[in-house]
Amino acid sequence: MRTSRAILLVSPESPDIDSVSCMVVFEAFVKWINPQAKIALYCCQSINSLARNSLFEFIKGNTEVVTTLPDWHPDNVVVFDYGNLARAKLPDAYKGISIIGFDHHPMSGQEPSIGIIDEAAASCTVVLYDFFKFAGFDISEDVASTLMAGLFADTGRFNNLSVDRRSFEVAVHLDPDDKLIKRMLAASRRRIPFRRLQAWSRILDAVVLDRKSRVVSLTVGLADKKDWNVNKRDVMTAFSNIQSVQEAVVAAVMIEERAGHWSVSLRPGPMAQVDVNEIAKNFGGGGHKGAAGFKFGGGDAWRTLSDLREFVVDKYKNS
Repeated sequence: MRTSRAILLVSPESPDIDSVSCMVVFEAFVKWINPQAKIALYCCQSINSLARNSLFEFIKGNTEVVTTLPDWHPDNVVVFDYGNLARAKLPDAYKGISIIGFDHHPMSGQEPSIGIIDEAAASCTVVLYDFFKFAGFDISEDVASTLMAGLFADTGRFNNLSVDRRSFEVAVHLDPDDKLIKRMLAASRRRIPFRRLQAWSRILDAVVLDRKSRVVSLTVGLADKKDWNVNKRDVMTAFSNIQSVQEAVVAAVMIEERAGHWSVSLRPGPMAQVDVNEIAKNFGGGGHKGAAGFKFGGGDAWRTLSDLREFVVDKYKNS
């Protein structure tokens, strides 16, 4: 990294606050160790939708993330929060380039040349925090704000199963006087337009609890979105309530992104000790214990849901 002339920082497809925070804060690190290097921040998908997230304002620094690869050839590629390198959508022309990966997800598929992986970390920004401390990089106010944004977002405001003592220790080091956390809590208070309440009523009517598998599920096709006048954000916001159903072992939401192509998000039920990453991996996906998912195309959504229920029955009979 100290001698590279050009470095590409990459967030994978479906970027979130954690992955973008990592890219932005790592740019500051690269400028510290190698001020002369060319740097570009790249994601194959636009991050414009993230700009509406209330935590986006806490990402401090250059947030110019491009969706087109630069015309120069990088010496190193650094990928964050990816799980599988295929999600970075890197071209074949980059195959000979050294790839460095920072992550807290279990690895599947192709692995990076160098991987800094901590599956116990609550967010990828926690992994970077430890790396920065090891490297002697100064945690400035902007760096602390950006790291905290990723940690706060990926733990659901310190409210999901990935939270551990280390999460709180890092938060205290980043925000010793509680100013950041109070501002983030205030900024992320739920603000619900009345239209969304109406949308939720249509969505919640479609929620199903299968008593045998104890999978609570929601399946939303393209026709449903049009008929109900809802978008993906409406569905995922409602999902945050669906996953709290106390009888559920697993909560699943299936959304048709485009004709015949579905994404599935999985969460454990509030009373269940279930690793949804294991379930997602069975269907070709991944994630971590408290949040995972997979995608499929050309198949029958109801058949996939039935297979999911059967898998949960077989694996978690006594959960």
